[in-house]
Amino acid sequence: MHYVDAPATTGDSRAIGVLYLDSRERGTLLSDTARTALETLAAEAAVAIENARLYREASEKALRTQSAAPPQQRWRRRLETGGMIVGLFPDAGYEQATVQLAKGDLLTLFSDGVSEALNAAGEEFGEDRIRSTIAAPGCDSTDALLQTLLAAVRQFALGAVQNDDVTAMVIKYLG
Repeated sequence: MHYVDAPATTGDSRAIGVLYLDSRERGTLLSDTARTALETLAAEAAVAIENARLYREASEKALRTQSAAPPQQRWRRRLETGGMIVGLFPDAGYEQATVQLAKGDLLTLFSDGVSEALNAAGEEFGEDRIRSTIAAPGCDSTDALLQTLLAAVRQFALGAVQNDDVTAMVIKYLG
């Protein structure tokens, strides 16, 4: 025997789902114990569904806010974790971090040869120049940002001998 118990409707509540139950023993689903368990389960499910809705709403709002942010606000944070150069030492340990990305975020990775590129006066390119380059108008795509960053480093280091590689990568999170 199969049946669907329709929820009681009140002025301010609405059905957000249907819980299908089946039992081989007629009438056991309507016992006090089963009803209490089902009411508890339904309340927990409703809380989980509402939390998921609120999370989605907050994520969409954050994405709209971020998309509207002027370029100078794009630099959000610098990762402080790291370790030895990848692949050079087989037993090297690395730190780990987790970053929450939103759809459309650009992640810029670069070697120390970018931040430590020297100009003819012996000054380093540095993080401040990297930040201002990332915030430059027209750096909305991975290719544009990468080309702008590398061109800025080349221009800065013009006439100076470099002792390190200049390696960078820009990744766009598509969600």
